[in-house]
Amino acid sequence: MKYWVVYANDVSTIEENGLQNIVKRVHWRRKFVDGVYIVEELGLTDLPSPNGDTFKEYQNLTFEDYCAWLESVNNMVELDAKLDESMEKLKNPPVLSKNLPFDNLAIDQNYDNILINNINATNNINYGTSGTSIG
Repeated sequence: MKYWVVYANDVSTIEENGLQNIVKRVHWRRKFVDGVYIVEELGLTDLPSPNGDTFKEYQNLTFEDYCAWLESVNNMVELDAKLDESMEKLKNPPVLSKNLPFDNLAIDQNYDNILINNINATNNINYGTSGTSIG
């Protein structure tokens, strides 16, 4: 299921053609939920200036009005195609993170021990005991 989440809007403080509180920009997320998988696109959409015939007072605007604006201004084919692609990659990732085929921790600890031994030999500092002595 694909749907809109409208979480903010920017409203003009300047009167235009006798109209006030004109929504100029909508902040949104377009979500796609398929079972346990969820992907989304975030965006801002600038709206064209309204005309007096289609203008609706700010306090009378509904979620459906915002959705209609977003669907009329955004390229829905492209936007939903991006969501489809993201969902496909989420369900069938082209690259996976896998455990290394060797024990990296043992190698890292071995090199740390070599480094500590070299420092100890050079500076006569013993990091391997409960106290540190400098000679």
